[in-house]
Amino acid sequence: MVGQAALNGVLVLSAIEERRRGGAARDEAILGGAAARLRPVLMTAALAALGLLPAAFSRAMGPRRSGRSRW
Repeated sequence: MVGQAALNGVLVLSAIEERRRGGAARDEAILGGAAARLRPVLMTAALAALGLLPAAFSRAMGPRRSGRSRW
């Protein structure tokens, strides 16, 4: 999750820099870049959270969850 947050931050900064190079004012570039990346960032976070739900609600942990080792 920390890696995803860092990557999303890099992507937001990249979008802001791209807008600045395009001639946008600083405040306009920040608002536009953050708004452009908001949906993908939220979708990534939501999918990660939904993917962890089965593990969060599971009663079995560790070796009991996967059964006997076949080694």
